Amino acid sequence: GVGISVVNALSTTLEVKVKRQGKVNYLRFVNGEADGKLKVIGQTHVNDVGTSIRFWPDGKYFDSNKFAIPQLKHVLRAKAVLCPGLRISFTNEQSGETDEWYYEDGVSAYLQTALVDVARLPQTPFVGEFAASNEEAVWAVTWLIEGGEGITESYVNLIPTAQGGTHVNGLRTGLIEAMREFCEIRKILPRGVKLVAEDI
Repeated sequence: GVGISVVNALSTTLEVKVKRQGKVNYLRFVNGEADGKLKVIGQTHVNDVGTSIRFWPDGKYFDSNKFAIPQLKHVLRAKAVLCPGLRISFTNEQSGETDEWYYEDGVSAYLQTALVDVARLPQTPFVGEFAASNEEAVWAVTWLIEGGEGITESYVNLIPTAQGGTHVNGLRTGLIEAMREFCEIRKILPRGVKLVAEDI
């Protein structure tokens, strides 16, 4: 995931349309430079808001001008998950295929959809969130009854963190410690047995 300024720098053309306050604003960039000023190109309903970005990658910077469609769709879906109530659509103009993602309940709805046919406990994920003045964390957790490869995804500022990070390690550590304490208080485990993450 890179910012729009990098996408613009690597594109022959980039177009931005913004619907806001009843107006449709338009700005175009050619080879990274603005091709004119921001202009109003139409009117819309005051509640019709959103941003549309179109860009044409510059072939001199890439081995191929083809998009990795499965990875792109995965990233777009993640943005919809991480911004509950945001509707994202993707149209592949070569195939005519259109996908749309919308998650009112964010990460919980996403996890339940991804594991729809998988036995899990609890059935509805354990969810939580924490917010302070400059940061926010949201999580959803469920355990696969049969074990196997789970879905472990994490993001910081809407960007995937494939290697995890301190936020992922902190969540894992907190979960295992909470389970250990739960078992200890209720004297569920035999004396001398200590839970590890793989036991849960």
